[in-house]
Amino acid sequence: MKRFILLLFSVLKSGRYYYYPIDNASRLQYSQNIIKGLLLDGETLWCGTNKGAIYKFDTRTKKYQLYYQYPKDMSIYAMIPASDGGLWLVGSDPKIGLMHLSAQKELQDTFPSKGGELCHVPSSRCILKLRDGVLLVGTRNDGLVKYDVVNKEFTYYNTDSPKPFRLLSNYVTSIIRDTLGRVWVGTFGGGILLYDETKGILKTITQEQGLIDNDVCAIVEDKEHKLWISTSNGISKYDPDNDKFVNYNSLNGVGVYEFTLHSGTLLANGEVCFSGNNGFVTFNPHELQQNSYVPPLVFTRLVVNNEIINVGDETGILSSVLDDVVEIELNYDQNNISIGYCALNFVFARQNQYAIFLEGYDKEWNYIGNRREAYYTNLSPGTYEFEVKASNNDGVWSQETRKIRIIVHPPFWKTWYAYLFYVVVFISVLVLIMYYISKKQKLERELQFQQKEQQQLEEFHQAKIRMFTNFSHELRTPLTLIIAPLQELVAMPEFSSLVKNKLGLIFSNAQRLLLLVNQLMDLRKNQEGKLKLHVTKTDMYPFLLEIYYAFNHLAVKKSISFVFEKKEENLLAWFDKMLIEKVVFNLLSNAIKFTPSGGNIVFSLSKTILSALPVESQKELALPVKTEFVCLSVADSGKGISKEDMKNIFAPFYQGEDENKENVGTGIGLSLTRSIVHLHHGIITVSNNRPTGTVFKVYIPISSFAYNTNELVKEDIVEDVIPADKSAHFDIQKKWTVLLAEDNEEVRQYVKESLEPYFYVLDVGNGKDALDLSLEKYPDLILSDIMMPGMDGLELCSRVKQDLQLGHIPVILMTAKSMVVHIKEGFSVGADDYIVKPFSMDVLICRINNILESREKLKKLYGRKFSPEAMGIEIVSGDDRFTQSFFELIEKNISNPDLGIDLLSQELGLSRANLYRKLKAVTELSPTELIRNKRLEVAAKLLLETNYTVSEVAVYTGFNSHAYFTNCFKSFYGYSPSEWVQRHNNNKEGR
Repeated sequence: MKRFILLLFSVLKSGRYYYYPIDNASRLQYSQNIIKGLLLDGETLWCGTNKGAIYKFDTRTKKYQLYYQYPKDMSIYAMIPASDGGLWLVGSDPKIGLMHLSAQKELQDTFPSKGGELCHVPSSRCILKLRDGVLLVGTRNDGLVKYDVVNKEFTYYNTDSPKPFRLLSNYVTSIIRDTLGRVWVGTFGGGILLYDETKGILKTITQEQGLIDNDVCAIVEDKEHKLWISTSNGISKYDPDNDKFVNYNSLNGVGVYEFTLHSGTLLANGEVCFSGNNGFVTFNPHELQQNSYVPPLVFTRLVVNNEIINVGDETGILSSVLDDVVEIELNYDQNNISIGYCALNFVFARQNQYAIFLEGYDKEWNYIGNRREAYYTNLSPGTYEFEVKASNNDGVWSQETRKIRIIVHPPFWKTWYAYLFYVVVFISVLVLIMYYISKKQKLERELQFQQKEQQQLEEFHQAKIRMFTNFSHELRTPLTLIIAPLQELVAMPEFSSLVKNKLGLIFSNAQRLLLLVNQLMDLRKNQEGKLKLHVTKTDMYPFLLEIYYAFNHLAVKKSISFVFEKKEENLLAWFDKMLIEKVVFNLLSNAIKFTPSGGNIVFSLSKTILSALPVESQKELALPVKTEFVCLSVADSGKGISKEDMKNIFAPFYQGEDENKENVGTGIGLSLTRSIVHLHHGIITVSNNRPTGTVFKVYIPISSFAYNTNELVKEDIVEDVIPADKSAHFDIQKKWTVLLAEDNEEVRQYVKESLEPYFYVLDVGNGKDALDLSLEKYPDLILSDIMMPGMDGLELCSRVKQDLQLGHIPVILMTAKSMVVHIKEGFSVGADDYIVKPFSMDVLICRINNILESREKLKKLYGRKFSPEAMGIEIVSGDDRFTQSFFELIEKNISNPDLGIDLLSQELGLSRANLYRKLKAVTELSPTELIRNKRLEVAAKLLLETNYTVSEVAVYTGFNSHAYFTNCFKSFYGYSPSEWVQRHNNNKEGR
């Protein structure tokens, strides 16, 4: 900050200085004598202080006179004369920087702009008159401000302005105009600028161009038109004609270490004066001579790997002093070096500058200031040439350079004979690689052959799977005819307990047969990764006992001793009942099949822990040692299994050698068994029994933590077919008509007989006959099989749902396909329900009744709120679309008194009878009732939403008689039209 304790004048010739304080009082000497700005006007020196005061100092009488006092403390940094005899001032107030003090001592700190607003220029530091009526002000935080007093126009230059009006810093410290009329602007942090009133910033000069520092304090022009610039670090001499700099700082003998902002002037004798933190410095530019001496260079020292190298030391690098050495040889591990050098100029020696260049390493000369040592690390083996040049304290560079060659020898593994060895090794490795590639290609060909062979085997395997899967689908239909009648027979009370037991056994084994049919599809699911666990907590003993009883009858028939041994009375375990039933079924079936008459089978249940299992099994399971397992063992006294067959017995479709061809199976049971056991995180083992026979053991964990959370089910999953209960009575209010379409005559006859006690049943054998009969009889529901000759069930369903007359009829599809993709296919054509064979007749009757009851409720709803829009529903189904078309036609002819069934039949393309039946099926109302109700609905809306009279509404809605309209309206809504309007108006007022 510019700060003068006393106002001083120097007598230049005598070199004597005199001090003229404003106030001699000791307690006010410091604060009252700080002068920030000066203006010499003839024999009057205007002085601006840090307290906002302006004094007139008479240079003849050496007396001060207070001219003006600003109301609050503010530093007055600069003053220039105004054209009206007043002064232009700039001060440090954060809000008010530019001020005008008139000759009458009237202060103006806001100025009009073109838009009519009064503007101010905040905290300012310097000011320059560009021309009459145009000022250039330098601010503390807002850059440059140009103010045209006549045109009332402000122009701003700051860091946010676009080029060419952008500054590098918003702190402007100095503004001068040189003798050639050029305006130079000094900024703190942004160097100096060449300003042009019309073109903006013509040039920006910073440290990159040679300025000693970017923090400019003041700019002074000498008598030779050179610019002297004081900065935070020193003084720069700038020649604008050739853009050259000469810099001076404390190293050149300048005694001021930090210069003051806004303080610098050219004295009358040609000397330049700048103030600083410890006084001020003056100098005559003519007396500053440039040192033209070009100093010679010498090498001073060498450092290798951080060790100074001396002549004749143990390294042997230097045989004489470094300055006399032309070449240095180094080993590959001596590649971190530094070379010292010095210019022999002792005039301000610290100002000597150096530049270095290492050929083979550097791309250009490096100017490193006054650093007298060059550092290079990790030099690669090779030959380098180090060069250095220097300048004296005034920047005069030598044209000649000092050079020294540096050779870094490579390690032995980078020598020519090492590379020769590498080439030999490379060729040898290449030969080995070629041999390996040839061998690999041969192996790949063999592997491709084996893969092709394996692929053929897999295709054959898949063909067998598809064959058995398709076969299992074909078995589902006859199984329906077996299981469904058995359900009824078991439920009949007429049979004795003995007959019922036999029938129950037949029914139970028929279900087992269905499980066998599903086994093939389970194998397919397992191979496709679609077989999932549904684990429940169940008592294992009664579960296995039920299976034992089912097989005991077969064992007695074959004269086989079949024993169920249990070591645990109650054994609660987590497992999938359906899948474990298939495991036990397969094992017991095989045991009975391969055990001769008079033999014995032992089926046992026990509990064990993981540590009691074979070591190989423990590694395979990877469960905690104390994990509890249930062990299911099936031991028979049959022929047994050879060691060769034991290796492949669990492979799909594997069949061992057996002299008895009747016992040869399909080879899928044990494969599916092992897959199910592995799904349960268990193992299955097989061994020979003593003296003859086979022992299968299944180990599965009984704790829930062995399974994933998504595999656990809270309740048991029951998939048994529930027998029909003849004593059960279905409360069906109405006897609807059901159309049955089934190509299998036996199935069709059985389903028809089961449904006839509750429904009128029409039966046909194919889809085409079903469609024709539907158009003739209009049934309440269609029950159709999918697989039928000619038109299948999917096509029939699609045709029904797309037909305007039949679209309201619900359709139930029957099929033997139970996979999700098949069910999705049925629903995609518009089916209302989907039932999989074999199915329970009781369930089918309930489904039919529920669907028709729902449709009956919907018809009643349509009778009351027959407009789909009034119900707030989306038009999706066929009967909704028909209803929409029907009511749109009524609304179109709402005012036509002749609107009736004949007009509607003609417009909709239906006969009178078909239209009447269609409307009764959908809404339970006749066409005449629907037309009347729709007219009354429109009339009710018009009465509430318009100002029409009752008579006008009656005529608009097609009623010829006012009295008839009133009677119909009161019969439908319970109020006369006038009462209807009055009631709704009262409700609105009540809200």
